[in-house]
Amino acid sequence: MAWIHDKAGPQIYWLNGLAGTGKSTIAKSVARLAATDGLLGASFFCRRDEVERSDTSLIFPTLALQLSDTKPLFRAEVFTAIKERPNIGYALPSDQLQKLIIRPLQKTHSAAQPVVIIIDALDECKVDDKICQFLSAFPPHLSSVKSLKILITSRPECPMRLAFRTSLNQSSRTYILHDVHRSATDGDIKRYLKVRLQEIAKRRSFQDLSEIWPPERLVEKLTSKAAGLFIFASTACEIVNYAGDFQDALQEIAALPTNEDEGRQGIDQLYLKIVESAISPFSRHKDLDDLRSILGTIIFLQNPLSLTDLSRLLFREPRTVASLLRNLHSVLAMPRLDDKDGILRIIHASFRDFLSNPVRCTNPRICVHPATHHAIITMSLFSHMKQKLKRNICDIDHFKLNREVEDLGERKRKYIDGSLAYACRYWADHLECASKEDQHAIQLVGALDEFMRMRLLYWIEVLSLLGNMSIAVDGLRKAKLWFSVRPLHHSDNLS
Repeated sequence: MAWIHDKAGPQIYWLNGLAGTGKSTIAKSVARLAATDGLLGASFFCRRDEVERSDTSLIFPTLALQLSDTKPLFRAEVFTAIKERPNIGYALPSDQLQKLIIRPLQKTHSAAQPVVIIIDALDECKVDDKICQFLSAFPPHLSSVKSLKILITSRPECPMRLAFRTSLNQSSRTYILHDVHRSATDGDIKRYLKVRLQEIAKRRSFQDLSEIWPPERLVEKLTSKAAGLFIFASTACEIVNYAGDFQDALQEIAALPTNEDEGRQGIDQLYLKIVESAISPFSRHKDLDDLRSILGTIIFLQNPLSLTDLSRLLFREPRTVASLLRNLHSVLAMPRLDDKDGILRIIHASFRDFLSNPVRCTNPRICVHPATHHAIITMSLFSHMKQKLKRNICDIDHFKLNREVEDLGERKRKYIDGSLAYACRYWADHLECASKEDQHAIQLVGALDEFMRMRLLYWIEVLSLLGNMSIAVDGLRKAKLWFSVRPLHHSDNLS
C-alpha cells in the first residue's frame, strides 16, 4: 500500500513466489484494500484451467471494460477507440494497452490519485511467447500516466524473470515472496491455523473447546510442516474440516515427515495423504481406475465443467462421479449433487502439478500421465461427438442465417449442452497434447479419420452456432500437426 501511494516509486510491482506461498491471497487483499480506498481500477485473476482467463490477449480489453464500468468519462474514450479500430480485440498487446487504457486515462484521470490495476498469476497463461509480448507492452507507455500502479503476481518462471531483468527493470520493483524470512511467514501461518482451527472446532461443537485450543505445540508442528507454504496450512485445515474425527486428522498431519525443500515436499506429503485416503475405500480395481480417470480429466480440462457435463463426457452418472470423489473435498471445489450448474474444479494449481508428476506423486495407482490422459480425454470427446452431432442439430429452418433465428439461444440450450460444446471447442487442444506413439495413438488415428469423414461439417455447424468459427481452422491445423509428427504405422489411413 505504501508503494501504491509513492508517487516517485516504480509503477510496476512484481510479487513473485513459488506455488502455494500466498500470492493470490495477497493480490485479493490488496484489491480489497485499494477498492475500499477508491483506488482500484481493475483486476484480472488468471487461471490455467479457464480458456478466457489464460489468454493474455483478453487481459487489456477486460481491464478496460472494468475501468469503463466505474468511470463514465473513461468509458466514452474507450467507445471512441473501438469505433476508430473495431478489431482492437485482436491487436497486439502494446496497441491494446495504449488505445484502451493509457490514452483514455490520459484524457480523463487526475494525476492526484493513483489508479491500481492487479494482474494475478500471470504464469497461468499458457503461451510463454505471448506472456513475453504482453509484458513488453508496458515500457513504452507507462510514463504517459504516472499515477498508474500495476501489481503483477506470478511464479518466477522464465518469461517473467527475463522481462523484469531487461525491459521492465527500470520501471518495476520486485519482491520475492519465498525469500521472506521464515519467522515472518511462520508467524502469519500460526495466526491463520489458530483462527481457522478454532472456527472448525466451534462448527463441529467440540465440547472441550477452551482458550488453549488448538494446543500451541500442535500449531507449532503444523507450522513447521508448512515450511512457509500457506497452501499447506489451508489444505490441512480443509482436511480437518471434512474429517470424521478432526482431532485424529490433525495428529496424522502433524506426524507427516518433515522436509525443508522449500516446503514443496511438505505439500507433496499432504497431497499424497489426501489421495491415498481417497482411494483406500475402493477394493475394486475398476473403482480405482475410474477415480484416476475422473481426476485426470478434471485436472487437464481446458475449461472447468459442471458435475453434470463432466459426467456426460465420461459417460457416467453424476451420482457415481460424486461418490468416487467424495473424499477429495480438501483439494476439489465440489458442487452439491442437486446443483446442476455448479462447477467442479481443483482448488489450487499445485495439486495438478503434483498429480501429474511421478517424481512427486509416488503412488502409481493414482498418478496421471499427461500425454496418456489427454489421449483418453480426446477419445472420450470423439465418442461424445459421434453420439450427439448430427445435421441441423438445432432444427432451424433451411436458408436462415444464425442472426435471423429469433429463438437461437433457447435452441442452443436445448440441443447443445455444455458437454457437447466442450467437445466441439477443445478436442483439438487435447489431441495436440496426446500421446503420439502408443496404442492410444493408434486408436486416436482411427477416431480422427472417422470424425473427418463422417462429422466434420456437423462440427463446423455447431461451432458456427456457438460463435466459435475461429476455432475451426486452428483445430484442423493442430490435428494435422499432431498426425504429421507421429511415427508411421500400417494402420494409418488418414488422408
